[in-house]
Amino acid sequence: MQAALPALAARQAHVERIGCQLLLQLCIGQGLDLILAAAEAYPHIPLVMHQDHGASPQVCQGAIDLGFGSVMMDGSLLEDGKTPATFEYNVAVTRQVVQMAHQVGVTVEGELGCLGNLETGAAGEEDGVGAEGRLERSQMLTDPEEAASFVKATQLDALAIAIGTSHGAYKFSRIPSADILAIDRV
Repeated sequence: MQAALPALAARQAHVERIGCQLLLQLCIGQGLDLILAAAEAYPHIPLVMHQDHGASPQVCQGAIDLGFGSVMMDGSLLEDGKTPATFEYNVAVTRQVVQMAHQVGVTVEGELGCLGNLETGAAGEEDGVGAEGRLERSQMLTDPEEAASFVKATQLDALAIAIGTSHGAYKFSRIPSADILAIDRV
């Protein structure tokens, strides 16, 4: 988080050339006061505090109560953060978060699908969140029709999808082929 002020200073200095978001990640136990100080130092730069991978509606409500402008309900996993959830569960918890968040002007991101290795079926994780064990291929590739149904049923603002990739360094033993879902289908 010590990089927040220099990063915002660089963003300000090159505002015309930088047309993308700047992500400053804060983990549990780090100071919310640092984000607030950065916001005060650069009031003309639009900032949003986003809570990522909320495991339950209660976690998302807690972030909303703290003043976060954006939350993510990761209903692709049960509340334990390790067990893949059903589509119906995901819709129910994400819809609940959307209803409470939109009442106070907070945006909601949802997730459909799990991270994993298409070659081995092994579950993967991002920032300590992810399924454990083996996954079915269908759990690692978001179905475009299911995505449309999910968005319609939940009315969320943004959707994280599973497209058969792993986060971080290249983790495939072969060059990816057409069996990896194309984003434009979703």
